[in-house]
Amino acid sequence: MAGHTSVHSRKVKLLQINVSHLCRFCGREFSTGVQLGGHTASCPKNPNRSETLKKISRASLGHKHSNEVKRMLSKRFLEQFAKGRVCSGGKGHRESYVSVAAGEVLLKSTWESWIARWLDERNIPWEYEKIHVPYVGTDGKQHTYFVDFHRLDLGGKYCIECKNYNSKEWLLKKQAFATVYPHMHLKVVMLEQLQDFKLRTWKVLWLNGVPNFVKV
Repeated sequence: MAGHTSVHSRKVKLLQINVSHLCRFCGREFSTGVQLGGHTASCPKNPNRSETLKKISRASLGHKHSNEVKRMLSKRFLEQFAKGRVCSGGKGHRESYVSVAAGEVLLKSTWESWIARWLDERNIPWEYEKIHVPYVGTDGKQHTYFVDFHRLDLGGKYCIECKNYNSKEWLLKKQAFATVYPHMHLKVVMLEQLQDFKLRTWKVLWLNGVPNFVKV
């Protein structure tokens, strides 16, 4: 009986190891059911994503993490970002872009895709949002600034940030970058400076006040 139980136990463990945790919306695979459950609620292809996130938000309304928990979460997220996790913060919809140099990345704007194409057309190796800078925001709280582009050529000493506005928050980010990475250079490209950035193969057509980039 003991031998039978031991064999049965090994079979159960083997079945558990071979269980596949696939997202039913995007097909992405996870190693545990807990990871799958966390992903499913916020999966971009989940048709009920908005309502699910609203329910989660309402359920956690008024709840505050202790400083110890905040530090633990911050450390955990930074470790995950270092392993390749994509930052999902920021406003607006993220646009998928496939690069020979950087692979598939989710860009925050059409302007960023313009710069990504500029880098690719010149065979410049780069990575997206891999440089992380801790800083204290205008609200007095600790935040993390994710630099848009990091050029891997020229000794890896150059970064590019695409901006359409200046703000007190942005100045704090820029100051923090200079403090944390004093040996690196941050090229800030404003919308009106894109032509100065030598993006000669693209032009801007303004349609109903919205910039539309077309190749010429």
